[in-house]
Parts: sequence; C-alpha cells; structure tokens
Amino acid sequence: MSHSKISLDEVIRFTSRTAGRDKIYRTVQYASRFVAWYYINKRLVGGSVERRVELFQNLESVMSLTRKGKKINRNFSKFCFLLNLKECDLVVLLIM
Repeated sequence: MSHSKISLDEVIRFTSRTAGRDKIYRTVQYASRFVAWYYINKRLVGGSVERRVELFQNLESVMSLTRKGKKINRNFSKFCFLLNLKECDLVVLLIM
C-alpha cells in the first residue's frame, strides 16, 4: 500500500487554475447542500440544529453565487478580449 503525500506546491498549482477552484467550490457547495438536507430529513430539532441548517444553506448559496460570478467574469473577460482584436484576428479566432 503506497501513501502519496500532496505537497503545498501541488495544492497551489491546482487552486491557481480556474477549473481547480471551481471543483473546490462545487465540492463545498454540494457537501453543504447534502449536510443541510441530512439535518432536515432526519427532522432533528433544537436551536443549534436549526442554526446549523441555516448555516449550511447559506454556505451553499454563497458558493453557488461565487461560481456564477466567476463564470460571468470569465465570459466578460473573453468578450473584452475579442473587442480588442482586429477583424482578421477575430476570423482566425472563430475558425480555431
């Protein structure tokens, strides 16, 4: 059985990419959605449980909005990049 250690450089390289960040945000979003569902489905009662459910629902909402904002920003950046191109460059870009 081999144990692989993840170095800090690998973590930084992974999270520096948009796809890596999106995977982390998606994992947190869906995990918080699952935990909130679990608490609601088990019908656990009590003030602290209700606060936890609200916390996980808020976390899921924030992660969802963050992912949407990053997608909009990515598309806006591409659009601005296209506006700065010359016409012939635009045709080459569309062909590729």
